[in-house]
Amino acid sequence: MDDTSFLLTDEFIVFSLKIKSLFDHKKVKKAELKAFYDKTQAEIKEIDLQAKSLEEEFAKWKASQKNVE
Repeated sequence: MDDTSFLLTDEFIVFSLKIKSLFDHKKVKKAELKAFYDKTQAEIKEIDLQAKSLEEEFAKWKASQKNVE
């Protein structure tokens, strides 16, 4: 049987549909992963902003302590 004949079999159709199903499932998982990554990156950015704010607050306090001495 040549390659073209294999493409015309019921077995190839079943195989092809299973591969398509796996491919679609993989796309969904990649989209979920991207959404999780984007959410986590936003949370990390917020943490960094909070740390920067605390650092600035501490620097102001530290500077005020030099005047007390």
